[in-house]
Formats: sequence, structure tokens, C-alpha cells
Amino acid sequence: MILGSIVLFVRDWTPEGVSLWMQVRGGNGPMANLWEFPGGKIELGETPEAAARREVEEEVGIKIPADQNLILFDIHTYNAFGKKICLYIHLAKDPGNLPTAWHPFSFAGGSRHYKGIIPAANHQIIERVLETLSRGEQLWQRSSTSQSSFS
Repeated sequence: MILGSIVLFVRDWTPEGVSLWMQVRGGNGPMANLWEFPGGKIELGETPEAAARREVEEEVGIKIPADQNLILFDIHTYNAFGKKICLYIHLAKDPGNLPTAWHPFSFAGGSRHYKGIIPAANHQIIERVLETLSRGEQLWQRSSTSQSSFS
């Protein structure tokens, strides 16, 4: 099983919807040129939160401040490309220094207008996030719970 960790940056949260930050995946392969969230594999001895912070710094070039909460929103397990993947999904407020790649999502419309533009697994993730945020849950009051490391 491959363990991974991603961050969904959130802003413009209104009763109608929310904006999520995504980047285009470069390179070759089945997910090249798709919009995705920053993240990647969890390294040996690393917590899911530490992996998420490291991957954002490596992929986006920004460091998430240590005092900015990453909320462990969900753990999503799925099969892709003949591999089983366990993905730790973190939410974070816009740190204010991300490049301009914000994408609006309405609670009513969901992710359907991104079909073929984002990886298939991300549709389920986005729908869960939108469902939760549409209920107005105060996620930012949660504490980060992804402290255990993998060895």
C-alpha cells in the first residue's frame, strides 16, 4: 500500500460554495496535465502532516507556517494504476502567498464540471469536502490529528 498526504487550500467560503487551490501536474504518465492538490508519498518516520507540509514546500515553493493548522479531514483509500493508495487529506486556510490557481466550486454543482480535468479519485474527495463545508462545520476549530509517524 502506498501512503500519501495532500493539502486542500480553501478560501472564499460562502453559503454558495468555496474556492480550492490546485496545480497542473507536469511530466508524463496517466495524470500528466491534470489539475491536482499538492501532496505526495509519506516518507519513513514522517507524520502525514509533516509529509503534507514538505510536499507543499517542494511542489509549490511555499512553506506553510508552523502555527498554521492543517486539519486532518479524512483518510481516503482507493485503487489506482494497479496499486492500493491510502491518502491523508488535510485542509488549510489560504496562507495568502499561493500562486493564482484558485478554482471555484459551488455546493450545488460539485466537481462535475472538472470531469477529465482532475484525477478521478479527486472527485470523491472534493464532494466530501463540499458536503462538509456546505453544512457550515467549523473545521478550523479542530486540532490536527495526524501526529503518528510511519516506520
